Formats: sequence, structure tokens, C-alpha cells
Amino acid sequence: MTDTIPYGCWPSRISGRDVAASSLRLGQPRRFDKATWWLESRPEEKGRSVIVCQRDGASAPGDMLPPPFSAQSRVNEYGGGPYTVHEGDLFFVNKSDQDIWRIIPGNSSPQRLTDCEGWKFADLVHDPLRELLYAVAEIDRSPEPEHRLVAIDTTNGRVHTLSAGEDFYSSPTPSPTGTELAWLSWSHPRMPWDGTRLWRAPLRVEKGIPSVGYPQQVAGSDDESVVQPQWLGRKRLGFVSDRDNWWNLYHTSAEGIRPLFPMEAEFGLPHWVYGMRSWSPLDDDRLACAWTREGKWEAGILDIASGDMQALDLPVDTIDTLDAQDGHIVVLGGSATRFNAVLHHDGNTLHELRTAGSPAYPTECFSQPEAVSFATGDNETAHGLYYPPTLPGVAGPDGSAPPLLVKCHGGPTAATTPLLDMKIQYWTSRGFAVLDVNYRGSTGYGRGFRRALYGRWGQADVEDAINGARAMAREGKADAKRLLVSGSSAGGYTVLNALTFHDVFAAGASYYGVADPESAMRDTEKFESRYGDSLIGPLPESRETWQARSPLLHARRISCPVIFLQGLDDPVVPPDQSERMCRSLRENGVATAYLEFPGEGHGFRQASTIESALDAEYAFYCRVLGLEPQLDLPRITIHNLD
Repeated sequence: MTDTIPYGCWPSRISGRDVAASSLRLGQPRRFDKATWWLESRPEEKGRSVIVCQRDGASAPGDMLPPPFSAQSRVNEYGGGPYTVHEGDLFFVNKSDQDIWRIIPGNSSPQRLTDCEGWKFADLVHDPLRELLYAVAEIDRSPEPEHRLVAIDTTNGRVHTLSAGEDFYSSPTPSPTGTELAWLSWSHPRMPWDGTRLWRAPLRVEKGIPSVGYPQQVAGSDDESVVQPQWLGRKRLGFVSDRDNWWNLYHTSAEGIRPLFPMEAEFGLPHWVYGMRSWSPLDDDRLACAWTREGKWEAGILDIASGDMQALDLPVDTIDTLDAQDGHIVVLGGSATRFNAVLHHDGNTLHELRTAGSPAYPTECFSQPEAVSFATGDNETAHGLYYPPTLPGVAGPDGSAPPLLVKCHGGPTAATTPLLDMKIQYWTSRGFAVLDVNYRGSTGYGRGFRRALYGRWGQADVEDAINGARAMAREGKADAKRLLVSGSSAGGYTVLNALTFHDVFAAGASYYGVADPESAMRDTEKFESRYGDSLIGPLPESRETWQARSPLLHARRISCPVIFLQGLDDPVVPPDQSERMCRSLRENGVATAYLEFPGEGHGFRQASTIESALDAEYAFYCRVLGLEPQLDLPRITIHNLD
């Protein structure tokens, strides 16, 4: 028997607490020393990032990092690559001091390796032949931090500069012979997905001091993005480049640079964090790799000489990371019916080592995404995933359509994928439809699509969110009068522009969103401080355009309700962005709610915050849409409505 209940009011069993409990973040799995290692960011421990290891043949994984230590780099604030392992020795960047620490087998107490006040480290790599670590260092300087490529002596902790002068460095990669070092660099105003340069140089150590000889540029330019360099054997370098629009695999040879497996697909991801990896040498003759096309991820094993690709049968539709060593492959991935999981393929058998959560409900309780594409501005096409309202035994009234929540991802170079996300299921199980939009600027559709947002940030992304919502309403998948929009960071900027300059959405939610792009870029960290040059235009020449696309400067145009959710320790989008926008709307008589969360940075990590924010957003929509759910709602203050 099916109960008929108004959309948006369904008695879901998925609570904000359930969502928080399933918000374990798994990251950067690696193969070291016949074992699989990975990171776990645990909401119940206030987001502490723990290094976990499962040795081949062991029955269960074990924590390798005792509390209160947390492996988390803050280089460029987003960090990444915070650990490496060599012959059992674990090296990691500790969050509280940003120094490198070491754990020796048999001694669970970490020992400080570096003692560099004002320094941060990331992208740790161990030299296979020497007592050295290679890393990227960020040093506090005025007016902005300085970045260097460095080597750290693991016997005494001394730090030696290998290269300096560029704005940014990444991916130090020593050759198997120990005679060369490869790395990437780039400088303002480019972001690493715009243009990077791949270098290789002789590597030597004289009287205990490491250095590199004259570097040779291998690939890359101001308009070619190279990512993920790794050595293929003793002399060849493999890497991913978008020189032909798609991030494809290439390698150096006697004849120059050659493609390994040309395809209209992406074998790489935008370099937001250090240590990202989607391909890796498997042995001397093969490599393992993952790629995405049309929103779905696949993986395979490539025979380097013949160019034959053997598909890997994995139970995932989205892949975050792939690494390999000595014939073993480790993948972090998931699907629409399973959470992200660390998977280990030993050449014969696939093992699930850790999952981000175990669904407490049967598969039929979960909304299954439908890939959609729709026409948008400039005769272009945008993409997304549509999730219909889903709750077994419940349906909406005949002749009615559900409220639609349009989700705008951050970045704006990120991309939505068909991964089981309890935040989305929270909404669909309450009778909302969800449209997760891959607007122009998103990754996964080639360089041209990624750059289609350049000069049009705050316009093209907004057009895509609006046209996606309208397309769903025309098809009867959404109620045109109850369209909602929610986004975080750059997605929050899309939300605020949609509400400021258009009259389509009934309400919106901004999670630590950009309200005034010029001041946000001025106040943010070095990494993103020139991102706006491409997204909007260089300053001061384009100041008029920046001001024209500032929701804060045009806040008087907003008339629909807005809720703001902000971490007070956010260095990327400082709290004053939300505070100023909220204050302006409140003074203009707009229904507004503002929730702030101490101890949270850019992206909520604590279980209590995840629960509170989600329940508050739902309560806000219920109040402003006049929904009367069969669930208790938290009491939140809504100015100009209470």
C-alpha cells in the first residue's frame, strides 16, 4: 500500500545524524611495502586525519597515527600528499605545526623530523636510494608566501632548497636510478589546470647536500596543463597533458613526446590538492589507469609497448584515486549504490579494505541518478544528474510535482559524479528532487568545456543552473514555483548570483559562498589569489566587470529567502563574505538565516556541524515554502520572517 503525502513532507528515516555518521572521508590510498595505506578524516574526531594501513594477508587494517596527531598539510590551504612510507618508516605532515614527523616500526610515538617555524610541507616523496624526502615547502613571507621544491635529510631534518623562483611547485618525482628528478611548476596568473611546466634535471648529492643540475623542460606551457608525472622505467617519463583538449596519457621517447592511449576522455583531475593520482606504473611493461568520459569513470591496464588496454572490472562508477605497485592496484571509488571505498586488486582478486559507510537501508530506499543534458546559453550544452524523490511506500499527490533542489558544486572546476551521497538521499527521501549540475567550467568534458566559464564566471554557471532547473520543470520532474538552489564555496557564488540577478528560485542556501569576488580574491590564500583573472578578468582593468558581478554590491535586488552557513576559521572564503551579505539582506527586509560554526574551515568536517547545517537548511525551506513535514524540525532564527 502506498501513502500519498505532499512532496517535501515525507517521513524520511535518514536523519542529519545519519548523514554525519556516513561522512567519513577516505583519501589518497597508496601502495607501499606490500601494504595498502590511506587517509581517514573522521567527523567523530572533529575531522582528525588518520593514516591507516592494511598489510597484504592481514585480516583488518590498523591505525598508524596516534591521537592527537593529524596528517594534514595546509600548503595552499588545500594541502595533499601529507604522508609517505619507506621500508616501514612513516613520514607525515602534522596539522597543528605543519612540520614533518616520523614513526619508526616498533615505536608508536612520532618523532619530529623538521622544526621550521613558519614553514609548511606537502607532496612528500621518499628517495628510493637515499635518506632523503622530496617535498613542496611554503614559507611565510610578505606580501605573500614563498614556495620551493626541497629535499629533507631524514637523518637530521635539514631542509635543502632544490628549486625556487616560480610561484608554485608540485610532484617531485625521483627516477628509479636516483640520477634524475622531475617536477612541475607554474606561476601567476595561471592555475595548474591552465598551464604548467614539466621539468627533469640531474640529481646529485655532494658532501651530504642534495642539489639538481640545469633543468630541461619536457612538456607544458602557459596553455598546456601537465599533471601527474611518473617514471616509466629507468629513463622515460610518463605524464598527463591536455595538449589535445583532453587530459590524456603521454610519455617521453627517443622520438620525442608520444601519446600512450589517445581518447576523448580525461585521465587526470584539476590539481586542487597535492598527491592526486589516476594512473601509475604497474610493472616494467604495464601501467594501471583510470579515466572519465560522459560523467562515468572506468579503469584499465595498458600494455605500454602494444597500446592494448585491458578493462578492469570494478564495482564503481566514480574513481577518486588509483595507485599501483608490483602488480597490485589500489582504487578509491564508489557508485550510486555504494559509498566510496578503498579497493585492493592483487592481480586475481578484488578486496574491499574500507568503506566510507555501510548503508543502513536497502538499495530501493535510495534515489538512483539519471544523467541529463540540456541546452543552455550561447547554444551550448550543460550536464547534470537528476535524482527523483524516493521513499518506499510513499508517493506525492497526483498532478503535483516535487520541489527541486539544484546543487552547484565548488571549484568551479569540480564535477559531480554518480557516487552515493547521503546528503542527496536526505533530500530525496523527504520528497525533494535534486539536480546536481555540471555547469560550464566543470571537469570531465575536455579543456574547452572547462574553459567555457572563463570571463563568464557568475554568468555561464548561473545560466546552466537556471536552465537545468527550467528543463526539469518543463519535463514535469519539478515544480516550477518551488525551485531551490544550494552551493558551497564557488558554488555559493553561483547561488548568490542566481538569486541576485534572476527571479527563478524560491529560496537558496550559501555554504561559505563568495559574496563579493574582488574582496574574496584579495583576502584569500596565494593559490587562488589570481584565479579571478581568468574567471572574470584582470584587475584593475576589469574592475567594472567585477563590481557588476558582485552579489554584495547588488544585494538590494534579492527578494527571496536565503540561508547562510559559514565556518569561522575559513581562510579561503573568510566569514565576512557571508556576514556582510547576510547583514545587507536583513537590512533590506529579506527573510534571512545565518549559522556560524566555530572550529570549521573551508568545508565542514565535524559531525555535529554536518548534522546541524543540513537540518537547518531543511527547516529553512520548510518555513519559507510552507511545508509541514511529519518530522520534528530544529528551531532556527529567520530574520524578517519570525
